[in-house]
Amino acid sequence: MKVVILAGGFGTRLSEETGEIPKPMIEIGGQPLIWHLMKMLAHQEQNEVIVALGYKGEVIKRYFMHYPLLHSNLTIDFITGDIDSTPSFSSENEERDFWSKSESTEYIDWAQSKKLVLANLKPSTKTISLRLPEIMIEELKVLANKRDIPYQSLLKIFLSEKIDQELHSHTQGNRALNNANCLK
Repeated sequence: MKVVILAGGFGTRLSEETGEIPKPMIEIGGQPLIWHLMKMLAHQEQNEVIVALGYKGEVIKRYFMHYPLLHSNLTIDFITGDIDSTPSFSSENEERDFWSKSESTEYIDWAQSKKLVLANLKPSTKTISLRLPEIMIEELKVLANKRDIPYQSLLKIFLSEKIDQELHSHTQGNRALNNANCLK
């Protein structure tokens, strides 16, 4: 569904504030009113917004056109003249939300990336409960015994291998086939 924000009035009742800027650009808590409206709409999963502009509409356009640049870090190479703007975030959720909707190649030159090994990093774990048929558990124990490892560890190995296989399969056909095999 599309939402329309009417942002074309003169804002005469707020004339003290709207002499230089349109009413939607009046700041509340350091952000323009229209930013707060759009944030509330996004929270309600209304992501298609049409802003009907009028009085000083160019101010609103300029704000949103320059939003990524104005709300990110900036690096200027004075020798080459290159400008790099990398976004900055106030929380992990804000960062996660940004990267889920943005193309990282616009901000990061992946050709310059380097492999990083975190030898002492231990993955965080979470306890889960699984209900498996007894025969499956017995078969898992037999396989684990052949490898001389606990069956719980073998189950983790099998899950890890299957997840890697699914993540690296290249066609939807393979994914569908793999999913069907998992359900058997």
